[in-house]
Amino acid sequence: LETGLDPQLTFDKLHTYHPMSFAYAVGRAVAENPGQAYNPVLLFGATGHGKSTLLHAIGNAILISRPDARVVLTSGRHLIQDTRSGFVSTRNRYIERLSEVDVLLFDNLPDLAGKEEAEHAFSFVLSSLLEEGKQVVITSDLLPEKIFGLDSRIRRCLESCEIADFDQYNSLRFREMDLAKIANAMGLNPHEDIIWLLAQNLHTKTEMERCCRWLAARARLVDAKVGMDLARDYIARFVTSGRQDD
Repeated sequence: LETGLDPQLTFDKLHTYHPMSFAYAVGRAVAENPGQAYNPVLLFGATGHGKSTLLHAIGNAILISRPDARVVLTSGRHLIQDTRSGFVSTRNRYIERLSEVDVLLFDNLPDLAGKEEAEHAFSFVLSSLLEEGKQVVITSDLLPEKIFGLDSRIRRCLESCEIADFDQYNSLRFREMDLAKIANAMGLNPHEDIIWLLAQNLHTKTEMERCCRWLAARARLVDAKVGMDLARDYIARFVTSGRQDD
């Protein structure tokens, strides 16, 4: 099985996590001691907070320290596709191999709800791995009990999971720190007043990155630094108006 990991997404490049945040700390602990520290783990938070990015970082860190580990990242959407296509023997072999990995990183649990074949496959894989003490990390924007139509067997397997949430984004201080890191990584280096203004209006990693890309492009056009007027212009165009495009 292919790992499904993006080798560029490692912990040392994650500029959008404060090192004291619980989700980051849990991810680090899992990477250092897979199957020992927390298992299973649910990375829980709204879309755009970086759950999938952290999932890749965990997998890459494990492979650096344990090159022989069988680490696989897949998703609800991919599992649905894999259980719908091909010969039965091929599907069964894939599920069997998935249940033999050392670390399973599973993205977007809610996608499985109501997809019986995929749910049955995931339930089998999940229970097999946990019985063997293998590490499982799952992402979701809903808690398992809130996912309408999710197989009860999956819910039972996750009853005792460690929930690592991303509530730090509810804190303005964390958002300011993360936004400053993103902006500085793009060479913007905006004044702290601009960071404060933008952090008041941006609430997810995706929104912050989109904003910084837009600011960088506009600043290049006029050959100027990012100023307060440009920041206010972005807010008026894309936040106040509710538009989501770049």
